[in-house]
Amino acid sequence: MNKRSILGYGGFVCLFVLLIVWISTSSSVNANTSQEPLITVVYSAPDNKVGEHERRLDMLLSHFSQQVHFVNVQNLKENELIDTTHLFYFGQIKENLPDNTIELINRYQGVKVAIGYNHEQLNDFSFVKMNNTAIINELSLPSSEESITLPEKHQIFNITGSDTSHTWITAESDDQSFPLFIQNQSNYYFADNNLSLQDTILLGEVLHEILNVPHQDVHPAAMRLEDVNPLLDPKLLRDSADVLLKRNIPFMISVTPVYKDPSTGENYYLSESPGLANVLQDLREAGATIILHGYTDQTDVGKSGDGFEFWNPAKSLSSDLTEKGYIQARIKQGIIELQKNGLEVYAFETPHYTISQEGYEAVAEFFETYIGQVQLTDNNWRVMEESPFLTSPGFIHGMRLVPETLRYIQDGEPDSVNEVVERAEQLSLARDSVMSAFYHPYLGADGLIDMLDKIETISNLEWIDLAASSKPAPILAEKNEAIVQSEDPSQLNSLSVMDRISLMYFPWLALSLGGAVTALMILASYYMTLKVKREE
Repeated sequence: MNKRSILGYGGFVCLFVLLIVWISTSSSVNANTSQEPLITVVYSAPDNKVGEHERRLDMLLSHFSQQVHFVNVQNLKENELIDTTHLFYFGQIKENLPDNTIELINRYQGVKVAIGYNHEQLNDFSFVKMNNTAIINELSLPSSEESITLPEKHQIFNITGSDTSHTWITAESDDQSFPLFIQNQSNYYFADNNLSLQDTILLGEVLHEILNVPHQDVHPAAMRLEDVNPLLDPKLLRDSADVLLKRNIPFMISVTPVYKDPSTGENYYLSESPGLANVLQDLREAGATIILHGYTDQTDVGKSGDGFEFWNPAKSLSSDLTEKGYIQARIKQGIIELQKNGLEVYAFETPHYTISQEGYEAVAEFFETYIGQVQLTDNNWRVMEESPFLTSPGFIHGMRLVPETLRYIQDGEPDSVNEVVERAEQLSLARDSVMSAFYHPYLGADGLIDMLDKIETISNLEWIDLAASSKPAPILAEKNEAIVQSEDPSQLNSLSVMDRISLMYFPWLALSLGGAVTALMILASYYMTLKVKREE
């Protein structure tokens, strides 16, 4: 063997090694995303803009895929459907669809789901027979004997007598049953133009089959201790935390680092409450996860706990309280105050769950995880809702949403624990719905014990350890409040604990494997070179 053949062999070895490393790295990065459905939602909405109804659907679909794309009926292009695996049409309002949009939807050959109005303009939904409307008060799955009672009666489209191959969800009035979500071949129709929380619980369950995403029958569970501020008695916090620690339940502590009462001039910082800071540090060491609950949890002349830090309820929007720059500054101040006291911060919960759509973008620059309910529109702060599932909707800019689904025990109303149980029973109809609640430590530990006794009767609970599945907020320098850049977390957002661990460590495993293969191939090449020299 001559030198040229040796060099050729060595080049082949190097090329082979590079190919191994590339394949290993690529497969590790895409290990958890390659099987996700690619969902395109074509929608009809007022002003041709995404609104509260589309965002509610976004929360639902983003539980199943991070590849959810919304496009208005006026703007649909052919290339947007090329890789689409599931096409949704959401007719939130009644309108004549553009001819081009009708043609593109009719030509699409994959799974189609139509919701609400305008389905009659689409060829594949001629199987739906419309019989005006019906008033209903319950929802159920034909596969289950259990049902969900609606908080108030609701109007749907009456599609009784439609040509169906399967009925996935039914709706009931006092004396009659109606199909609500039906199938004919690969086409599905939902007979309502508004999605309620109860709708999304049952839709979420059946979409596991329709989207072919078979999540395990495990309910992620989350508990947090709420409204901890510098004036809270440290003993009350420790008493409640000890209840959770003794039960080996991971938990979050929602901290507002500054207590302000402008009417009296009182300003108390966490740094001025060393007893509370020490307890928080001890609990963090014991496994608790600290989340930021605003900077002062107040605004204007209101004291902490009573105000809307990022919203002015007297107006639809306040240019001061909802602007991105203002929100960023408050979040920075909050993170710094907690970090000064040795506390890493892993998530954000906005006061009273109120924040503008622009505000979510500001929060996402600091955190991977958002806690609680979400505000669905800038037009009315009261239009807020939780998702029944862990999700990462596009309108919160890649953050994972850990929703608050079970509520809490209200001060002076111990029977409110029964409402927690009722909500858990409804959520149990979906296989992987979230069981999430919070408790105020100032109420004393007894109420928490009662709440946990009820929650822990739910089957298949799996408590979320947020600190184990998320990265903390970046370290902020105190002098100039400059952010220390951290690696891009975009691949880690809104995934399960195991998914996050896989994405965090799989690339390193792949690189290590590639390195080992490289070393072996170099040794083999070296051995062959020596062998050739000996033969010559």
